[in-house]
Amino acid sequence: MVVASYSEKNKMGKKNLATVFGPNILKAQSEDPMKLMAENDLVTRVVEMLIEQSTKMFTKVPLW
Repeated sequence: MVVASYSEKNKMGKKNLATVFGPNILKAQSEDPMKLMAENDLVTRVVEMLIEQSTKMFTKVPLW
């Protein structure tokens, strides 16, 4: 989320970050190029959602 917050300068908003990192985070099992292209949009959307929700998912919670 920190990198995306500087998207005006680095041109790497949530969607661009998801496009770049998505295939590395959610590696497809198939090596068929047609299947990879078909799944690419879903992977990008899932990773973009993870970026959007990162502050909720990775905030520090006090133990007691």
